[in-house]
Amino acid sequence: MEEHVPFAAVDEDASFHTKFSDLAQDAGTGALRSLVYMHSMERKYDALEKQLQESMKDVDKHKHKATAFEERVERLLLDKTKTEKSISDLEKEKAS
Repeated sequence: MEEHVPFAAVDEDASFHTKFSDLAQDAGTGALRSLVYMHSMERKYDALEKQLQESMKDVDKHKHKATAFEERVERLLLDKTKTEKSISDLEKEKAS
């Protein structure tokens, strides 16, 4: 027996499939946008990570320079103290 489907049911079915297709396409577009956004954020993260590593190298380099300057200043202060003592000793000798 052949079943007769009213035209309204056919229209509803076609409308449902169209809406479902649109929803699926929107979901696919949304997922694609999310993936593109995630990829963009990963690239930004990688770039920032690289900048951080370079900055850390610069910090280490500057720490090394600062340590070297501190040691040099300490040596100069020690030399100054020795020189002042020598001058004081010479002045005492001269006064004697």
